[in-house]
Amino acid sequence: LDVSSLVNLTGLSCAGNQLSGLNLSTNIELQWLSCSNNNITSLALNHLTHLYALTCSFNPITSLDLSNMLGLQEVYASNNQLTELNVAGSWNILYLYANFNQLTTFVLNGVFDALELNNNQLTSLDLSGYEGKEYYLWGFHNNPDLHCVDVNDVEYAEDNWTSLFDAGVSFSTDCDGTESAGRMASISTYPNPVVDKVT
Repeated sequence: LDVSSLVNLTGLSCAGNQLSGLNLSTNIELQWLSCSNNNITSLALNHLTHLYALTCSFNPITSLDLSNMLGLQEVYASNNQLTELNVAGSWNILYLYANFNQLTTFVLNGVFDALELNNNQLTSLDLSGYEGKEYYLWGFHNNPDLHCVDVNDVEYAEDNWTSLFDAGVSFSTDCDGTESAGRMASISTYPNPVVDKVT
């Protein structure tokens, strides 16, 4: 698909094709892009300063750099193969859906009225500073290696965010350190009383 001559293009829908790539280097006026259900492996979008909506779900994209895109508000990137998703400096993102990827970490930068990272491989997550925020839809289920979430206010997180995660995920002001004020899972020992061996 060659759109290089369409320098004034503001919207592009090319979903449901068999595109393996998409060159948008000359389409700097682009405001919305829908390219889901293709075979696209990478997208270069940082130069699209007017882009506010991106839909790129159901592609084999492994890395997506959306950093410093101040106009970006909506990102739909579920069902890719993302191991990296960078939104640093993109402070105005309202909706981000990146379910069913392979993300091991995600750094929040944005408003995020909706944020879904279900069915990934998250091992860490920092929600510090988002306490008290009203959100429309958040979800972080089915991340089997996520055991602790960093927060500023453990009590608030336990009261308001527990249902967003799988059972057993705890909250702490320092998941990597020793300071953990979250609720502890129950521990049973056998035999009891213990003589010289715990199982």
